[in-house]
Amino acid sequence: MTLEELEARLRKVEDIEEIKKLQARYVYLLDTFQVDKIPDLFADEFIMEMDGQGPFKTKEEVLMIFKGAAKRYSMMCHQTMTPYIEVD
Repeated sequence: MTLEELEARLRKVEDIEEIKKLQARYVYLLDTFQVDKIPDLFADEFIMEMDGQGPFKTKEEVLMIFKGAAKRYSMMCHQTMTPYIEVD
């Protein structure tokens, strides 16, 4: 295995770990009703669809959606134990 191949493999593993951290942070913010912080998890450019709604393309729209969802639920508990992540 070349150094370049090894670096590419390491980068892929690091990317997967960062995605896991992002997913865990998202679930934590949802479950603790800190929806004001959820838009900060999104990239500057994105497209989001949720519950058959969308596409949403601004962080303001994301905040509106999650504030509305938080009003509908008094308790949430998400479990993310088996992530399925593919990196290209």
